[in-house]
Amino acid sequence: MIRNRKQYGISIIANIIYLLVLTLILDPFKENYSMLSSSFGGYAAVFCMCILLSFNLYTVTGQYNRKYILLAVLGPIIGALFPYTSGRGDLFSNLHEICAYISFSLVNIVCLLNIYKYRLKNERKGRIMMSIFLGIFVIDAFLFMDSMGAVAYEQFILLSTVLIISYLLFE
Repeated sequence: MIRNRKQYGISIIANIIYLLVLTLILDPFKENYSMLSSSFGGYAAVFCMCILLSFNLYTVTGQYNRKYILLAVLGPIIGALFPYTSGRGDLFSNLHEICAYISFSLVNIVCLLNIYKYRLKNERKGRIMMSIFLGIFVIDAFLFMDSMGAVAYEQFILLSTVLIISYLLFE
C-alpha cells in the first residue's frame, strides 16, 4: 500500500498521464471515455482507468472517511461495468449511461466528503480546496452544457481535479 506522500504523488501523476493518454486517443471534443469501451482493448483500458482512480480515492478516503471507503472503491468502477455500444436504445447502452452517471456522482460526493472532513482539521486550506473543486465543477458543468454531453476533455479536467485534490488531502 501507499505509505508516504511521495509514493502517492507518483501514483497520482501516473493516473493523470494515463487519463491524458486515453483523452488523446479519442477526439477529446466529440467523444468520451465510454466510446473506447466499444472494443475489448478499449474496455480493458477504461476499466484499468477506473481501477486506478478507485485506488487513489480509496487511499485518501481511508484517512478521512473510513465509512465511505466502499463508495470510494466502487464509485469509479460502477461506470465501467457495462461497455458502451454504439446502438442507441439497447439495454447495454442504457445500463452504461445510468452507471456512468452514478459513478460520476459517487466520485464527486466522495471528493466533497473528503474535503469537508479535511476542512474540520484545517479550515483555511479546506475552504480553498472546496472553492477550487466547486469552481472547476461549475466550469465543467458549463462545458457540459456547451457541448450538450460528456466529452473527454471535460472528464479529464474533472477527474484530474479530483486526483490533485486527493493528493493535497493526503497526509
